[in-house]
Amino acid sequence: MNTSSDEFAQRLRAQLDQIDQDEQALRAAGRAKQAGECARRSAAIRRQLERYLAGTADRRAASDARAGGSLRELVDGIERRLAECDFALPDGGPR
Repeated sequence: MNTSSDEFAQRLRAQLDQIDQDEQALRAAGRAKQAGECARRSAAIRRQLERYLAGTADRRAASDARAGGSLRELVDGIERRLAECDFALPDGGPR
């Protein structure tokens, strides 16, 4: 499943790749100071992205666990109510 956070991460990675290409072009043009600044900024953004994505996975896992627990509680409640009810058909057929 492709979520908005996945799409955002893909776009950000594409932009980071472009920054890397710009850095290489700056180095080739002899502009080492600017290239170094690009490299530092790119590295910082990559670290932030990886921390965010790690947190996203943790949040998804926690959300899935909560949803699974809630669904199990709902099913248990329905089963309990069904067991408490008498569903004999008016014609005396099976329950």
